[in-house]
Amino acid sequence: MRPAVLLLGLLICGCGNTDGLHERFSAERDLWRSHRESQRLAIKPELFGETAQAELATRYEALGAKVSEEAPPGSSGPRAQARPIGARAWLSAAGVHGVLGDSASARRCFQRVQNDYADLTAPAAEAAMGEALIEESAENWLRAADLFDRVVRDVSPKLDGRGPETNVVQLPLRSARLRARAAGTPGRPAYETAIRYYHELLATGPAVPLALEAHLMLADAHGDLGEWDAAVRELQTAEGLAAADATLRRAPAELRLATALAQHRADPQSGAADSTLRALVAEYPKTATAVQALLVLGNNAFAAGDVDEALETYARIRSEYTSPDDTRAEAMLREARILESKNRWPEARELLRSIPREHPLSVAALEAPLEEARHYQELGDDAGMRAALTDAEAGYRSLMERYPNAAIIVMAQDKLTQVLLRQERYADAVDQLETVATRLKGRREGAVALVRAAQIALQELADTTRTARILDAAATWYEGTDIGRQARDEAARLRGVTP
Repeated sequence: MRPAVLLLGLLICGCGNTDGLHERFSAERDLWRSHRESQRLAIKPELFGETAQAELATRYEALGAKVSEEAPPGSSGPRAQARPIGARAWLSAAGVHGVLGDSASARRCFQRVQNDYADLTAPAAEAAMGEALIEESAENWLRAADLFDRVVRDVSPKLDGRGPETNVVQLPLRSARLRARAAGTPGRPAYETAIRYYHELLATGPAVPLALEAHLMLADAHGDLGEWDAAVRELQTAEGLAAADATLRRAPAELRLATALAQHRADPQSGAADSTLRALVAEYPKTATAVQALLVLGNNAFAAGDVDEALETYARIRSEYTSPDDTRAEAMLREARILESKNRWPEARELLRSIPREHPLSVAALEAPLEEARHYQELGDDAGMRAALTDAEAGYRSLMERYPNAAIIVMAQDKLTQVLLRQERYADAVDQLETVATRLKGRREGAVALVRAAQIALQELADTTRTARILDAAATWYEGTDIGRQARDEAARLRGVTP
């Protein structure tokens, strides 16, 4: 019977300390319910409008405020255990506000975490990073830098973590760049703290993955300052680390390419960069990085006036490498531009026209038709330009019909809009932008397309009725966001109604 007596004693002791248990369990339950609703919205977002998401944010906020009140800093026992739940609720509310484009509310929620839960390092750091991103997007450079510095001060970097610690190693450099932007110059004073941080981190003998990232951050810092010889040294050290451990996420070939680019910036005439690029192609043949190295070699040859070498390099990419399509198409586009510059237009035109046929889903395939139109425009050949634009329109429409779900279709739709605008077919351009907006409904790019359509309808068509209708769509689709509110107010102004 002895174990039963002990168990009974434990139960009695446990039941005698129930202070705060209700609050903790209640908080856990409310957070779970809110998360379940959040998942439901994420799975079927088209079934729920901004109002439902705003209500979810309100529930998260209410839970965070409740825990803040019932379990203040210094709480113990179950109440202390409820505090991370309250912090997570505020962070979740900020996330929902962010999706809605309501940066002011997201900022307020992040600040509540930092004020009410400063004793919880991870959530407070996550909130500081979230607020920093908002301030950065608002161009409040120094405020964003201060917030990033706070995270660096409170959290040790760790690449295999699951929280803010995974991003810490990048933040000193990011803060330095923000301070340089605020000062208007990338002067060394703005970078001193970051450079010192990385050297001190390396002095602690961190694990290889973290040491590799520190060397890369130092290379970027020196590059920003124009200290290219120092950048090359850091990149070469990083490549050595990556080559010694195949499990690292940084490929040695990519670091070799970065080294070559830095060498070119350090001394374009030395030939060191080209030597590094050729060694890369020899040591890492048939890789995507080798193709990129060949592209750079071709560019360097053309810049040095060696047209034949440039053309041979680009032709080598087309003949020796079968993928990826984007890279081969880009080589063809660059080759065509060189041919054009050397008054070899028939060859250039044939190459431009072959790109969409051979690599229809590449970025270069979208650029090539506009390159031909530009050529005729620069010659003053209006008939040639109009014919090229007509062919471009037909090509884009054919591409969208054949590959309606391809990732590149949104870019094709944008190119089609450019063609319509150059043809001064403004009504068609507005139609096309509305089509793009519908396809991207709920995304920022969709809102931008609607705003652009409204601008064209107003400025080029002088059609206030259509402009207001487009703005109404933006206000409805992006209800609760800054863009939605601005669209609503502008539509009301056009109708002569005081918002």
